[in-house]
Amino acid sequence: MRAGVIGLAACAVLALAACGITDEKNAAAACADRYFAAAALDDVTAVLPLYSPEFFTTTPRDTWVETLRQFRDRCRKPLSHDLVSWSVARRTGRDDHARAKLVYDVHYERCRTTETLELFRPSGAQFAIVSHSLEMNESAPAGSEKTTTV
Repeated sequence: MRAGVIGLAACAVLALAACGITDEKNAAAACADRYFAAAALDDVTAVLPLYSPEFFTTTPRDTWVETLRQFRDRCRKPLSHDLVSWSVARRTGRDDHARAKLVYDVHYERCRTTETLELFRPSGAQFAIVSHSLEMNESAPAGSEKTTTV
């Protein structure tokens, strides 16, 4: 009988932890959705508030803006983004925080990419992007008039 109670308690703890991880994943994905919505605007700098200050300690803001402009010139605006994998690590206690890694298949007007967003959420704050990598899968040649990929 005692083992059954312990087993039920362990299942309840695991279920609560899994629920928290899913909530963190959903919050990180909401940040990514805001990123892709901002990336679809005409101003490439609209995405900058979604990046953490830590991102800009390793990548100067002006360098990233120029990278985004060059990417926009080549690929144009995002049309869709599909989450293909994710992981979340959550720490509770004195240094409460969460980290998420989201991998997206992204279709732009002229390109298709795999984009990996790593996000961080300190206690009491929202997720922000701390790392962003883009891997080109399909692309129209630079300066091409082609507007879709096959």
